[in-house]
Amino acid sequence: MFTTEEIFDALFDRATGGEGKERLFGALAKKENRSELHKKLYGRHFSLLFLEFPLAGAAGFDLHVIHDGADIRRGVPFPDEVYGGHGRLFSWFGSEDRGEDGLDVVYDLRERLDAPPMVYLKRNDAKADEPDAFIADFFRALGDEGAAARYHEKRALLPDGWHTWYTGAHTGRKGKPLRIGSFLAEDLKNRYAKNIGLFEETLAAVGFPAPLSPAMREKLRELFNFPFPIDIQVDIMEDGRAGDTLGVSLTTGGVGRNALAASFESGAARDVMRLWEEWGVADKRWKRIPDATFQVSTTLRSRENARQRFVLSGGLGFLKVRFRGTGPFAYDAKGYITLKAIPQP
Repeated sequence: MFTTEEIFDALFDRATGGEGKERLFGALAKKENRSELHKKLYGRHFSLLFLEFPLAGAAGFDLHVIHDGADIRRGVPFPDEVYGGHGRLFSWFGSEDRGEDGLDVVYDLRERLDAPPMVYLKRNDAKADEPDAFIADFFRALGDEGAAARYHEKRALLPDGWHTWYTGAHTGRKGKPLRIGSFLAEDLKNRYAKNIGLFEETLAAVGFPAPLSPAMREKLRELFNFPFPIDIQVDIMEDGRAGDTLGVSLTTGGVGRNALAASFESGAARDVMRLWEEWGVADKRWKRIPDATFQVSTTLRSRENARQRFVLSGGLGFLKVRFRGTGPFAYDAKGYITLKAIPQP
């Protein structure tokens, strides 16, 4: 039986080890910090990890530990004190039977190693557009019952084609911001690329500061014209106002390692990175991203000397840029490496 720590180490070493990768992941990737990272893992296994790293400024990463609904419902106990006191949320989720949703535990490690995590509800496609009692139950278990009303109110203002797939509330932050992440349908994304004013109208409807500056409108238009699916992230504060931060992610998941490397060498990913360099939110570290991706079939040996074959994979899930307010500048950009281990018979 392999522990979560052993699986984590096998994936983490491949993604972060080797010359030059410290440019992406910084000192947190060093062996001496491994025990601190192990403390962030819990349960029988994680289904997926994200390493969220900045594309400029001090190198480092934040950690997402994804648990799918099926794993949580297998009956693994989650004491109240785990995951920064969110164990009760996991226990509630484990008692539910509402499809294959999951929970995403997010540690802002670049803030501090002992920072309490956020937990997002990850929704599957079948339920993404169904605001129901499950949302209210989730926020109640999370400790912010009022967030459900904010979620339903703002979700109702989004047009068809905004597929809400995760949400959570930062209960420990000023204003208790509710976060809503939505994929855009391809036809809607293309309409926005041709007429960015339509996108601005939707932002205004949910309360995002308006009007947008001409420079910000042009930057958004450029993003919508890239051949990647788009994810939009907005925050709704406790008083119902929209926060002034807008996140726009280009979805790069599902691209094979060779195709991804080619895209960074001479394709669309390179063009995105060069654009973000011009905007001042990326430096040359992006050239290391393909080196952090992999897919291998290998036999692992546990501390108990058990052997099992796994397919280990690391891919690039998203490239995200964020804007603050309606001015001309983007203020940061990030990449998201996804890590997964699939046991083989």
